Amino acid sequence: VTAKKTKKDKLNPGKLYSLSKLQNYLGKKHKMPMETSLKIVQKLYEEGYLTYPRTNSEYLATAEKDKIKKIIDIVKSKGYPVEFKDKKTIFDDSKIESHSALTPTYKFPSPTALSDDEKKVYSAVLRRFVAVFCAEDCVVSRTEITISVGEWETFTLKGMVMLERGWTKYDDY
Repeated sequence: VTAKKTKKDKLNPGKLYSLSKLQNYLGKKHKMPMETSLKIVQKLYEEGYLTYPRTNSEYLATAEKDKIKKIIDIVKSKGYPVEFKDKKTIFDDSKIESHSALTPTYKFPSPTALSDDEKKVYSAVLRRFVAVFCAEDCVVSRTEITISVGEWETFTLKGMVMLERGWTKYDDY
């Protein structure tokens, strides 16, 4: 072992969902066909639970900040540790063509209002929203070890250990 470096770091959550990213996630996690997830997202939009679904953006418009603050207050009242974050990684008008990323709305479904598949879709959008606006950071320890074998080979091994789960409690990473 010729070198060892360890440092504490914060792991950032993913972006909010665009329709295609949500469909990819649902397909991998729940084996849900794209047509099925599209129908469900459309239905949840029509019932007022999700924002406009046919979006290719993972960002929110800066004009939506007040609306997002209200949604955060509602989500917080449901027991999630969220706070408003005014970051370019979340709000960026230049990354939006026509519609912002998928988010929950002011209207929360009751536990019995949704079918199992609808719960999976709504939950995915809600959990990603909670992760992006989570008040708890995900803290990791990154370690890099360099190993030399004689004069011919040098290997670098990298690893990460989670110290504080933070937003990962709500969303996969």
